[in-house]
Amino acid sequence: MNMLKAAWGDFFYPGLPEVWLINEGDLERGRAVVSKYESSPIETGVVLCPACGEENPRNFQLCWHCGAGLERALHPDSPQ
Repeated sequence: MNMLKAAWGDFFYPGLPEVWLINEGDLERGRAVVSKYESSPIETGVVLCPACGEENPRNFQLCWHCGAGLERALHPDSPQ
């Protein structure tokens, strides 16, 4: 971590989500966002794009290959 700190500085760490506050009064809301993120389940598995058939991680909303929406593939029983 010290090497990354030296390379990127104190306030940027690539690969991890960040919550930045403009108003100090939003600290508790920011903590709630972080807590919700940290307690959310990790999505695993894949979904096939209905437009091009490409395999995508299950947590994607758009196909990485063609940009089509994955809603139909993720929720096949929901009305269109």
